[in-house]
Amino acid sequence: MQIGVEHKNGFIVATIAGKIDATTSPEFEDRMMNLIDDGAKYIILDLGEVPYLSSAGLRILILLAKHLYGTGQLALCNVRETVDEIISMAGFKNYMLFFSTREDAEANIFN
Repeated sequence: MQIGVEHKNGFIVATIAGKIDATTSPEFEDRMMNLIDDGAKYIILDLGEVPYLSSAGLRILILLAKHLYGTGQLALCNVRETVDEIISMAGFKNYMLFFSTREDAEANIFN
């Protein structure tokens, strides 16, 4: 898994490439929680290159959404159909924003 982080005007875009599973989730969690610990309140996760999300990955998404709740927002964009189905089946779609493109996410993260 690769994680690219881009600091924008008031928010962060993290581009993830590769599976988010039990093997890669500790690194994913550490990187994202470090961003929050450093003051990030609005985070966009670009999941366009994530073909698979395990229950370990789902746990991290909820953890991030919980930490940002009330002070910021977690948004996902470019989510592949297979990953979207996993998030939907788990019932987690109400806890974060979803956008079809990164541009839409960046334009609407504060709304």
